Amino acid sequence: MIMHKLFCVLFTVLFTQVAMADLKYSFVDLDYTYTDFDNDKVENGHGARGEVSISPYDNFFIIGGLAMAQADSDRDNLDLETTRIHLGMGGYVEVIEYFHLTGHAGVVYSEVDSDLRSLQNDEFGVYAKPGVRMLPLDLLELNADMTFSTVDNEEFKVGLGAGLNIIENFQVNTGVELADQANIWSAGFRVQW
Repeated sequence: MIMHKLFCVLFTVLFTQVAMADLKYSFVDLDYTYTDFDNDKVENGHGARGEVSISPYDNFFIIGGLAMAQADSDRDNLDLETTRIHLGMGGYVEVIEYFHLTGHAGVVYSEVDSDLRSLQNDEFGVYAKPGVRMLPLDLLELNADMTFSTVDNEEFKVGLGAGLNIIENFQVNTGVELADQANIWSAGFRVQW
């Protein structure tokens, strides 16, 4: 009986908090990534990604992130490590309540470290990332975007994602980035304010 009442109180508190969910642009994302390389010589890789976004004013945010992955091979000379750092500014427009057009652009650094010369890359460039974010349900956020970049191996990517709002300031995320060189699957969480 006591457990039933405790469960009802917890359920009410959780869903009362979630009912106040909104699309927020100040957040910290931490994700595990699985990279499916489109190269038969390199095995798939595992990594991590973090991103921070701060929105000091309505309709404006500053965003930056770091992503790292590593892929192994049966042969030592095909092992691969990737690093990507980006820093940019962006904005959003509320088309209707809970449906936003978003975009950010900035600088990007990409490094691919491998003994196989055809895979190596170490360069700076610029990127632009238009997209949409929506809350079709209080619990569920959906997003889609495209990334255009001047960096080799990252010229164009399509991203799809979903987030489940557990409580107002905490979200569990999953997503995929589809590209010519690799598809990156991710799962993690977001702390937002």
